Amino acid sequence: MSTITTKELTTLKIPRRYHHTVKSRLAIVHYATDYGIKGAARRFGPDRKTVRAWRRRLQAAGLVGLVPRYLPQPAEFAHAQMGVFLFPDVEGGVADTELPAQITDRGATLGLSDGIDDLLFGKS
Repeated sequence: MSTITTKELTTLKIPRRYHHTVKSRLAIVHYATDYGIKGAARRFGPDRKTVRAWRRRLQAAGLVGLVPRYLPQPAEFAHAQMGVFLFPDVEGGVADTELPAQITDRGATLGLSDGIDDLLFGKS
């Protein structure tokens, strides 16, 4: 197993923030080559399907194939996720009709936009 250097990753135009991830995935794929996919999955933690996908992507595209393919999250999605933390305690006797008003009030307290109702409840 050869070690990949930061200079080589930079030459391939892999963003610096992914260098560690690519090196880790490469090490796991090399381990899987020697000890099998199941052994690599057990030792390092990712699912067997994930190790298999990394191996296929490495064979198809080289090191660039090991760069994460995370989808960028738009700002609206981040606000919608915040809605999970805005819900009041339903067991405390809050009626369902009071929920939207309380959520909006809590959203305003946290500095979220007035459009929080639209994001949480699908209002137009």
